[in-house]
Amino acid sequence: MFLKPFRVKSNSQIKGSDRKKLRSQLAAAFPVLTAEACAELIPTKDEVSVSRLVTHGGATVVCYLSAREPVLLELDGRLLPTVYTLWRYPDLLPTFTTFAPVLTKLRGGADLMLPGVIVDRELGLRAFGRLQKGVPVAVNTDANRAPAAVGWAARSSEDMYMAAGRGKAVLLVHVLGDLLWELGSRRPAPELGPPPALAAAGDVAAAEAAEGDAEDGEDTDGSEGEPGEEQQEQADRDGEVAGEAEERTDADSETARLIAEALRLEDSDAAPPAEPAPEPPKPVNMDELLYDAFRQAWRTSAKRLELPVLVSNFYAQHMQPNSPHPLDVKKSSYKKISKFLERMQKEGLVEVKELAKGVQSIVSVALEHPEIRSYKVQDICREEEPAPAEPEPAGHRSKTIERIEELYIVSGNVSAVFKELKIAKGTPMSAQDVRKHLTQYVKTKQLQDEDNKSQVRLDPVLASSLTGRADGALAALRWDELHQRCLQRMSPGHLVLFRGEPPLVKKGAVPSVELNTATRSGNKKITMVLNLPAFGIDPAEFAHRCQVGVAASTSVGEAPNRPPGTSQVMVQGNQIRFIGKLLQEDYKVPKKYIKGLEKAPKK
Repeated sequence: MFLKPFRVKSNSQIKGSDRKKLRSQLAAAFPVLTAEACAELIPTKDEVSVSRLVTHGGATVVCYLSAREPVLLELDGRLLPTVYTLWRYPDLLPTFTTFAPVLTKLRGGADLMLPGVIVDRELGLRAFGRLQKGVPVAVNTDANRAPAAVGWAARSSEDMYMAAGRGKAVLLVHVLGDLLWELGSRRPAPELGPPPALAAAGDVAAAEAAEGDAEDGEDTDGSEGEPGEEQQEQADRDGEVAGEAEERTDADSETARLIAEALRLEDSDAAPPAEPAPEPPKPVNMDELLYDAFRQAWRTSAKRLELPVLVSNFYAQHMQPNSPHPLDVKKSSYKKISKFLERMQKEGLVEVKELAKGVQSIVSVALEHPEIRSYKVQDICREEEPAPAEPEPAGHRSKTIERIEELYIVSGNVSAVFKELKIAKGTPMSAQDVRKHLTQYVKTKQLQDEDNKSQVRLDPVLASSLTGRADGALAALRWDELHQRCLQRMSPGHLVLFRGEPPLVKKGAVPSVELNTATRSGNKKITMVLNLPAFGIDPAEFAHRCQVGVAASTSVGEAPNRPPGTSQVMVQGNQIRFIGKLLQEDYKVPKKYIKGLEKAPKK
């Protein structure tokens, strides 16, 4: 669960009353812990905090830290100790013992398989203890009883015995060496010696061997028999020693075979478990979450929403806040929000249209539909997501541009024309869509001049929207002039489509990446780059790539004489040629949106 990077959603200190409550939960979950042990894990005066972690798979895990070291996890309302806690209390959980080489596979993400479990008692119905499916268990090795992993029992002890050594034994949650372990002090596991059962078996074997040697010594020293009898006894003892050596060799071979079998089964999934064993916590049904959030939005925040509204805006501003869990449409059966809304449209809940090329909008909603009217509004308790505690590693934060398109937004100047076509003010559209709607308006009103097809007669609506005082009493316009005047009176906008994300429509013209050069400290040239975030480019990552690409020093800072928060990348030397190539080839920024390429040094 913690082998891939996770995100810290929130982090806060625990109050005194909450600490007392947590100690009570700890004592109830693990009765073997004394009150002193609970107070030691959750101290009264020392620093204790709680963090909410969002794993790579989207699960939310509550992590309790004492002295900045993770001590407890809470998954689906159930407590689970970390390896740091188990090192202090090795007998806190039922423990499975495996071979030391198997630990490498567990760190790689595999669960513990039954062939990798060392059974230290007679093989029978209780060979794996008296465990129920889903209880917390620990895993240690035959070389060290200190737990190295913790998870949930994949099945009951009886089912493990009936599985005949095939399938999973433990569904791992946390293992020594994963990123949760790195969140703490990163100290290695203490050396506690082999597990007691294996150590006892070794002591018994050593004692038997020592007793046999002692008896042999007594017989040799006190022997007064005839030479023939003495030679016969010596031969018998030699045969016994050889037999013991052969038995030890067979035992070593069996151990090696078991290790090899365990590793082989960890590498392949050829041995399916006897029955599916889902890993707690239970995953939420994303299809149901989407449907509930959709209906809750129309009953609450979107009840008086002015339509049409962009699908991306409705999803981000109304559906996400109205869900008790984070929504991720990619984890649903729909995979795309557009597919989900198509289903809602088939059920008669909404009407979705593509008002601009590649941009869908919700144009109407059936608020009186039984599915919406009968939905019971829920109380949503979602914490505000704080700023991340630590920045993500550079090299993984920039987005990939798939398309940039200039749009035109219906403004007050031309709203009367588009109102006739039932297109609301503020609706974005492409230049081709503007031409198509104007043509539809002219044909509907029959304004095309019959004698001169290239001319369009102006009715009062077109005249008031597309002409000014300087034009006088203008009666007609050519088609291209009509189209051009309409575009000039509309507000500029643009669409940016990043890979794996819904289209993003913004007001204003498409910004440009600005490249400038300046002279500093005498004759030293520097190159300055502005407006990278507008194209999904992380300035810190971009500076690092420039530093590596041209072997020059770089820095990221706030741009002077610009709005607060505007970042600027500075690179030593005139590197405009390299930067322009990097922007166009790697970050897919069109050349027309890069200003200053002419300032590159001439060859």
